Amino acid sequence: MRDKIIGLSIFIVGIFLLVFYTYLAILVPAGWDPLNLVSDFENSMYWIIIIPLWIMILGFMSILIWLGWSTLRTPPAEILEKELKEIEELEKKSRASKE
Repeated sequence: MRDKIIGLSIFIVGIFLLVFYTYLAILVPAGWDPLNLVSDFENSMYWIIIIPLWIMILGFMSILIWLGWSTLRTPPAEILEKELKEIEELEKKSRASKE
C-alpha cells in the first residue's frame, strides 16, 4: 500500500509541475492569446530560449509521470518477500548440511 501512495504522489506532483511550468513559461507571457504567441515568436528572443527548455521539461516530467504511474500499477512486493524468505531458508539448510 505504501508503494501505491508513493506512486500516486509522484504521478500527481509530475502532472502538477508540468501544468504549472507550462502556465508560467508559455501561457502567461503569451497573454493567453494563441495569436499573440505566434506574432511574438518572431520578435522575441524569449521564445527561442523557452521553447527548447519547455520541451526538455516536458520530457523530464513525462518520465516522472511514467515512473509514478508504473509504481502505482505494479503489484505489491509481498510475493518477492515470500520468495526471499524461501531462498534464505534454503541457504540456511544448505549451510547446515555442509557443516
